[in-house]
Amino acid sequence: MKFSINNCYWKNIENIYFYLFHAFFILLLSPYWKATNVVFMLICLVWLSSGHWQEKWKNFVSHSPSNWLFGVFALYHVVSLLYSDNVYAGIKECEKKITYLLFPIFISSINISSLKKIRLLKNIPLILGLVFVIACALASYHYFAQNNAFAFYNAYLVGFTGKHPATIGLYVNFAIFIVLEFWRLGYFSSKEKILFLYILTPLLLVFVFLQGTRLPILSLGFALFLYALVVLRNHISWKTQGSIFAGLLLFFMALAYFAPTITNRLISTKNLDIHWENTNPVNNHFGSVVKDENWEGPALRKAKAICAMDKIKQAPWFGYGIGDSYEELQKAYADRHFLHAVEAKYSVHNQFLNILMAFGFFGMAIFFLGFASSFYKAYQDRNVLYFFFVLLVFLAMTSEDLLMMHQGILFFTFFNAFLLYPKQNFA
Repeated sequence: MKFSINNCYWKNIENIYFYLFHAFFILLLSPYWKATNVVFMLICLVWLSSGHWQEKWKNFVSHSPSNWLFGVFALYHVVSLLYSDNVYAGIKECEKKITYLLFPIFISSINISSLKKIRLLKNIPLILGLVFVIACALASYHYFAQNNAFAFYNAYLVGFTGKHPATIGLYVNFAIFIVLEFWRLGYFSSKEKILFLYILTPLLLVFVFLQGTRLPILSLGFALFLYALVVLRNHISWKTQGSIFAGLLLFFMALAYFAPTITNRLISTKNLDIHWENTNPVNNHFGSVVKDENWEGPALRKAKAICAMDKIKQAPWFGYGIGDSYEELQKAYADRHFLHAVEAKYSVHNQFLNILMAFGFFGMAIFFLGFASSFYKAYQDRNVLYFFFVLLVFLAMTSEDLLMMHQGILFFTFFNAFLLYPKQNFA
């Protein structure tokens, strides 16, 4: 009888986690970041109230050292306060980073059945497919009611989520790899295969394309090529792979033909010359007239990177500390007479340069060791889905301050821990 009661208790706890994890991911796709924090606190509360500390500790230490290394990286934020002048700003940044410590502990230490984990991951593409349908419905309204010719593109398409298109693009890319890997592992029934592989995947590919952000599209192309080259070579013939890639090429060519605005934006890498005192706005390919005298996105990012490197060279080993790095970047803009950036108060839009600014090469070494450990653990366990999740996040950080945003940290730390389960679950 006691065994039955325990089973019932743990089944209820598992179900609570299952629904909280769904709520957490859905809220990551919404502008309601405070609600996401509430769900995060509920997960913490369930974890604290469920006991079994020894078992949780064993589960935690059995996982990748990246759990520890990212925790060390989070603690280094606190250490850097010692050489930050603006301690208050540093403390505010440290508050965001607490999930580096908590989520790996909570998610890695709990036991959830393989079936529940697989169901949760299966639902992620479904949720994102639903988001795309809602986005298209809202875009149709704006197109017909407000005569907005750009309603189906970029920020207009995903604006209701409150997220940058590059962030949504990362989520969608992750969902596409969930579908591909679960198809390879045979986790879909025949009906699910039709839904996920032949309906959802094309929808998600269109979703990525219509957002019109360069890096998610390039990252997806690179990751798909790597997946086919390394993972699928022993599962399908080269001839079949060639047919699939030819089909994808035709698919994207058709999209490019019917959405020339996206194509023009993707190839808008001309005018990369930097004119520091140029106060003109950035060209918006989705709603305004494109002018040669305006800034292009790639040129703007190049200019911001140059300014960041100016400061990194002055404090290469330990950086300026978490409290002062943003202020130092603004000073670099002023030193270069980068008037547009001074006015807009831009961040550097590159996670790696951001880390170098704040923590120098020492902090970057800890950060890279965490990712190296994650890649190694994925290779060691043949955990393909985890490998491509880490790869997509790593690539996203080359053009976005992903881990400077609270919800970006939540997304990474949750799935970095969630996918680090024994290999028999995902391999």
